[in-house]
Order: sequence, then structure tokens, then C-alpha cells
Amino acid sequence: MIPSEETILEAIQIAREMLNGNMHLILGCRILRNLSLKSGLYEDNIFTPFIAVDSETDHFPIGKMRDLCDLDYLKRVDVEINEYLDIERPYIITSCQNLINKFEQRRTNTEHISN
Repeated sequence: MIPSEETILEAIQIAREMLNGNMHLILGCRILRNLSLKSGLYEDNIFTPFIAVDSETDHFPIGKMRDLCDLDYLKRVDVEINEYLDIERPYIITSCQNLINKFEQRRTNTEHISN
């Protein structure tokens, strides 16, 4: 399936926000996973890392989910989240860079064909 320009731009924006620290890495992976499902791109290998991270971390409360959790629980789970990210951060960062590169290249190729 060929992604729409809107989907490409949204994916690039999310990946950039993750890279520059404006979006929690796990939250970004969850959003990119949902985007891949919504757009029918879940079979595109570029989304596999984000789908995997989401699957591995779906029990972690991120974002608004945290408002529903006990503070003692959050302290314990934050240690787990940080340990997970200490290991997986390089993989997530590289995956974001790969996504940006792939989709920016696709946009560049499409622009050249259109002109």
C-alpha cells in the first residue's frame, strides 16, 4: 500500500518529535503503531520496530494513563520503563531515523516524478 502524503508527514513529524525529546519514546512508538494500522502500513518493515516496542511495553502506563495509577506503582514502573529505555533507546532512535530517511526519500522521488 502506498501511504498518503498526510500519513508520511505525520509519521515524519512524530519520529522527529521523538528524536528531539518532545515526545516520550514509548508514546511515539504507540502512535506510530496506530498510524501504521490506520493507514494499512503495518506490513511495511519500517514500522516493525515501533510495533515491537509497543507490544513489549503495552503494560507501561504512559501519558494520561498515569493519572489513573497509584504513586507507589508509578515509582516502581518508572524504574522498569527507564531500564527498558536504557537498553532499547538506540534501537528506537535508529528506527526513527530510518523512518524519516525512507519517507523523505519517497517524498523526494515522488516530487521528481511529478515535475
